[in-house]
Amino acid sequence: MNILKTVAPYLIGLTVLLFFAAIILCQRSGDFLERGIESEREGDLVEAIEMYEWAIQNYTPVFHHTDSAIARLKSIAAESETNDATNTAIEAWQGIVSGLAVIRHVGQPYAKEKEHAHQELERLRNRVIEKRNANRN
Repeated sequence: MNILKTVAPYLIGLTVLLFFAAIILCQRSGDFLERGIESEREGDLVEAIEMYEWAIQNYTPVFHHTDSAIARLKSIAAESETNDATNTAIEAWQGIVSGLAVIRHVGQPYAKEKEHAHQELERLRNRVIEKRNANRN
């Protein structure tokens, strides 16, 4: 019983600290997402990709800014590839991979998305290499 009286204040303090840290991460993630949307609207895809990557990196399990940021990056990648802007598509897929790589959690919450982004990144990089080799010949 004495241990509980000693440890309880620390546990309560830690819980409050973690709660506020989660709120800050959520706010930051939302801010980065909004800045990415604004940059995308203005046509600055480089800035948008960077902001979406930051939104992913500020992942919190309860809020879904990460889902929106991943969806927007996938959309940029698909549209860029359609417009033959392969480098922008590569940057968008790399944004997903890099953003998800920094998430430290009990389990990787977006393992399938990360694997898919790796595959798309590899596919596009191979296309660039093939195109470069074809131009040399």
